[in-house]
Amino acid sequence: SSNMTDEIGSLTILIRHGKVTKETHHFYEKWKYYSTVIDKWFSIQSTFTSPSSSVRIVSNLSKHSAFNMKNPNRFNSVIGTFASNNFLGFHQQDGKGYKLVTDWLIKLDKINPQTTARVCKAFENWKLFDLKRQLKISENLTRLSQIPNISKNTYEVVNTMLKK
Repeated sequence: SSNMTDEIGSLTILIRHGKVTKETHHFYEKWKYYSTVIDKWFSIQSTFTSPSSSVRIVSNLSKHSAFNMKNPNRFNSVIGTFASNNFLGFHQQDGKGYKLVTDWLIKLDKINPQTTARVCKAFENWKLFDLKRQLKISENLTRLSQIPNISKNTYEVVNTMLKK
């Protein structure tokens, strides 16, 4: 393609259908000097990866050299997007999606409490899920509420959800 929009659209289709081989790498190499494009690159992988491989893929993305948790847009493009836009991946019955996101939120709260509180809202409707998922979400919300020196922002959001 001759433009980024077509390329990202094609890459999204490949990711959604599990047909990616080297295309993500080629796209990254071509666009790596454009931070907003790389945010989009992270985001489509976090969103459209199949549920069965999503936790592994998102975990790998968080280890990528271009990932920087101190950059709110970059954090949101990987972790926030996974939690809010990859419904089936985040809400897997085994709770691995919840654990992955919670682990990152615990790390982020010291650095950026506003982004942490915002991403925590992915757990907001936790009582709408089956009991097994409710238990796993509750465990992760409790872990968040017990962060040593938890920020005011995160404390308010998490404790409000736990009291509902």
